[in-house]
Amino acid sequence: MGLVIAMLACASGGSMIFHANDDFFWVATSTLEIDTGLGYKSFSIASVLQALTGLVVVFVLKLILL
Repeated sequence: MGLVIAMLACASGGSMIFHANDDFFWVATSTLEIDTGLGYKSFSIASVLQALTGLVVVFVLKLILL
């Protein structure tokens, strides 16, 4: 179970920063029809919140399962 938690922690931390050359960024900004600058700001905040939430969940899982 420790390896699974370590993998989840790595995946959560790895999703904290995105790159503007990522396909998801361009698909989402073009689909939502938002400006690139606004998309860059909003995706930056959202990706940090997503990663921090994932790390908190991993920490709780660690406390429960290990």
